[in-house]
Amino acid sequence: MVALRAPQAPSFFLPNPTQISVLNLLVQSSSNRAMAAALALSVPTIEYHLTRLMNATGAQNRVGLAVWWRDLLEMPLHSLLATQHGTTSSR
Repeated sequence: MVALRAPQAPSFFLPNPTQISVLNLLVQSSSNRAMAAALALSVPTIEYHLTRLMNATGAQNRVGLAVWWRDLLEMPLHSLLATQHGTTSSR
C-alpha cells in the first residue's frame, strides 16, 4: 500500500476564506458542481479556485490537494507559526 503524502508548498501559503470553503468541500469528496451549488458560485469559479490552490501548494490533483489540506489542519499551531516565519521549532 502506498501512503499519500501532501505536496510541499514552495513557501508558506494560507488559503483565503472562499478557498477554505472549497477545500473543506473537497475533503468531503464533493464534485465541482456540488461545491458550486453549496457556495453559490459557478463551476468555472470552483475550477479557478482549485487550480490556484494546486498551483500554490504544488498538488498535482484533487487528491493531493485534499491530503495537503488534511495535513495542514492536523499540524500543531507552533509548527504552522514556525513555517510561516521560516524557522523550525524544537518542540
